[in-house]
Amino acid sequence: MGITPRFIVCGIAILKKLKLTMQNLLLHIGYHKTGTTWLQKFLFNNAAVGFSSPLTRKEIHQLLILPHALDFKLHDCREHIHLALQQAVDIGLMPVISEERLSGALLGGSNDSKEMADRLAKICPTAKILIVIREQKSMLFSVYNQYIRVGGINSLTDYMQPSPFVQAHSYPFNLDHFQYHRLIAYYISLFSKPNVLVLPYELFKAKPKDFIREIIGFCELKIEDKILDNLPYTKPVNQSLSSISLAIKRQLNRFISDKHLLNQGAIFNITGIQDRLISAFNQLDSVMSQSFKTTFDKKLKKNISEMVGERYQRSNSLTAEMLNLDLAKYGYDVKKKEY
Repeated sequence: MGITPRFIVCGIAILKKLKLTMQNLLLHIGYHKTGTTWLQKFLFNNAAVGFSSPLTRKEIHQLLILPHALDFKLHDCREHIHLALQQAVDIGLMPVISEERLSGALLGGSNDSKEMADRLAKICPTAKILIVIREQKSMLFSVYNQYIRVGGINSLTDYMQPSPFVQAHSYPFNLDHFQYHRLIAYYISLFSKPNVLVLPYELFKAKPKDFIREIIGFCELKIEDKILDNLPYTKPVNQSLSSISLAIKRQLNRFISDKHLLNQGAIFNITGIQDRLISAFNQLDSVMSQSFKTTFDKKLKKNISEMVGERYQRSNSLTAEMLNLDLAKYGYDVKKKEY
């Protein structure tokens, strides 16, 4: 039986619709610790602004992130994602896939960051890409804080500079993950420069409304100022622990933990204990004197600065040049221009 003209017309219409969906898609890949949770909660699920996140984080992980490269089923993944995104387009919203893990696994040496980019390019080749970066010393302070929060036990040195034996037998944290120019250049090669927006997290901290305006303009959405004025810019999400609370909790993690890959050797494994411990330490921080907390924070930040040195200077300079972005004014270490 032949294919009817009506069937062909319907098929062409569906393909055009799917193509339109992909052209109106925003892929936000992180990085970690750059306000991602705030963006996911208050912007990318906000219909008033014009965004919708039709995929849950669980779906993103199961479809895009968790499958081994040899088991990844491109066709099935593409079909599932396209159908979900179309639901947002059908009600006049711009679909967003937002997941910081797409920039690479922090505790996997970011070894899969290229694989994630390749998968996204095959599934959504005409999408817009949002990448948010953060000055590296500040990033490392926050990343280490998060590591201890979720149950880590390593000292700062062991976390940031694992021994050669550990490097050879596992996938530890890798300082080169924050050589931003590498991943940014790769995304530009896949999606083209006009479709890649890179913003510094420092802009979000200093001028959050301007930061959001950059995203809105990049996505070509028309939003009234009063809607942007009503966003909860000052609402804290994932508050960091002070360095003194961090030091205490690191020792406590050796004895009390969830069953977690970071700490299999804890004496007591109690489900949900981390959330309760973090709540308790947040209360401790609230009554601790600011000067006392600041002293310990400065010491930890000094240690980070000494470990980092000028490691990121060249990368930041290349990133700034590539994007015509003045990173120096946001505190990034860049090579000074010679006149």
